[in-house]
Formats: sequence, structure tokens, C-alpha cells
Amino acid sequence: MYRRGSLDDTVIAKGLDSHLWKLIVKLWPKLEELSSWTLGNGKTVEWYKDIWIDKGLRVADPNLNIPANMHDWKVVQLVDDDGSWKRSVFVEWLPFNIMK
Repeated sequence: MYRRGSLDDTVIAKGLDSHLWKLIVKLWPKLEELSSWTLGNGKTVEWYKDIWIDKGLRVADPNLNIPANMHDWKVVQLVDDDGSWKRSVFVEWLPFNIMK
């Protein structure tokens, strides 16, 4: 709401913003440092498009040659019934640093 069309992750406060928002903006770096993703069951997180691996990192960004039919998969589709990664699905085209 208050990023006002910002293309990066910065938040800003303007003179007419509430006192509370100005304090939040001041504390924003600490909030980001302490925040984390919760994938839950992985049924809503898009593994290719969403930022869920690390801050600012999407699987779509490194221009990998990922099969088009997998672009709309959810994270849950990359995990087996035991909760382990299905490495065989992506080991051939996903770089080690992302797999790690």
C-alpha cells in the first residue's frame, strides 16, 4: 500500500503519512531481518514465480531452461509423500546453488 509503485523492496514515508507508518518505515530493516517465509503445505506457493527460496531469488530469474509445463506448478508438486524433495524432477537443469 505505502510502497507507492516502488519497483524494489523499499518502503517510504511521506509527510502526511501516519505517525505509526513513519515508525514502521524506520524499523523496516529490522522487520525484514526477522521475517521469514512459511510455505505451509506448499499448495499456493508457485515454485517458479514466487520468491520463496531466499530474499530476492526466484527460480524464474536465472533464465533456466525449465520445461514450460512446469512453470505453473506449486511447491507441493516437487515434494514426495514423505516430505522430501523430488530431486529427480529438477536435478538436470536446476543449478546446485538453488538446489542447496
